[in-house]
Amino acid sequence: DLIETQPELDGLLDIKELLHLDEFGYTVVPQGGFMKLGHLHLAHGDCIGGGQNPAKKAVDVWGKNICIGHFHTAASYTRSSPASQSDRFTGTVLPCLSTTDPKYARGRANTHLGGFGICDVRDDGAFNLYTAVILNGQFSYAGQTYGKSTRRIDVVL
Repeated sequence: DLIETQPELDGLLDIKELLHLDEFGYTVVPQGGFMKLGHLHLAHGDCIGGGQNPAKKAVDVWGKNICIGHFHTAASYTRSSPASQSDRFTGTVLPCLSTTDPKYARGRANTHLGGFGICDVRDDGAFNLYTAVILNGQFSYAGQTYGKSTRRIDVVL
């Protein structure tokens, strides 16, 4: 952590304070923490370590419905048990809102995707989580395309 090695910078690089996030109604979760939306837990994702299938690992580690970022790609995994077919837990990895070609990768192929999640939570805590992937500056949700203007082609099969 930069502040631990450079304590004189404490307060100067506090994004929460610099952007007045509390005043705009944002909830800022500290690194390593989590929050809940209904029955969905949300965490950064660095808390589960690495691996080939981070969505599965997130469900294995948390044992709950969990949505994480950190891996800069999109993935999902659902676990159930024959002991309780009504209990299903889904792990979702959301894409990033940053470059998909980071300098540290030096132009190598990667699985980074631009995007974010949209979550609808019902009164009973049940939820629907939608992964919006941004391609060519656009994403689609609920039949509507958002982003920069391009010609839309509808295909019916």
